[in-house]
Amino acid sequence: MKLSVSFDNLEDVRRAYDPAVVQKAAESTIRQLHSKAATAVNKQVRQVYNIKAGIISKSLTKRVVTREGIPAGYLIYLGGRLSLRHFSTVSGTGEPSSTARPKVKTRRGVRRGARVRVKKTSKSSILKKAFWGRARAGSSDGEGGWQIFQRIGLSRLKVKKLTGPSIAHMVRGPEALRAINDLVQREADEKLANNLDHFMRTRAGIR
Repeated sequence: MKLSVSFDNLEDVRRAYDPAVVQKAAESTIRQLHSKAATAVNKQVRQVYNIKAGIISKSLTKRVVTREGIPAGYLIYLGGRLSLRHFSTVSGTGEPSSTARPKVKTRRGVRRGARVRVKKTSKSSILKKAFWGRARAGSSDGEGGWQIFQRIGLSRLKVKKLTGPSIAHMVRGPEALRAINDLVQREADEKLANNLDHFMRTRAGIR
């Protein structure tokens, strides 16, 4: 999923100022807004989903690209569906509680049950026949750590690691786009004006 931060009126500014100065000021402004936009999206996602900020940040690649003289910042969110362990209601998510209920009977003995909450707008729920277990070393999203599994069907069938939505899915909603648009409308013009002043004064040798 790719979200962008860009200007609507840069050509008008170029006609009023030195284009080279405008270019530097615009690129500097985009970089400043870029980081703020990532924070705004992170905050907006966490208002809806029960996910930690660090998990969102790990999926993010930031890139500034200039095409035809117009700089734009891109927030690119990569990665597949997240393990449900990231949505556990246990404090310090990522491993089971020592007092987890209910207990789940498996072929390897009694395992700890799993309670998760994907969205903050919904209640937490106990996953039927799901349990905590160790993933194999070298597996993605966990590298041998705790995961939530479930056996569907006959007991001789393999267990399945349970997953929730991807970060890309979470940022796809209108809330994230609105957060970026609000930021640009609120701060872009002022930051661009400040950067124009800075670069013009630097070019003229004025501190």
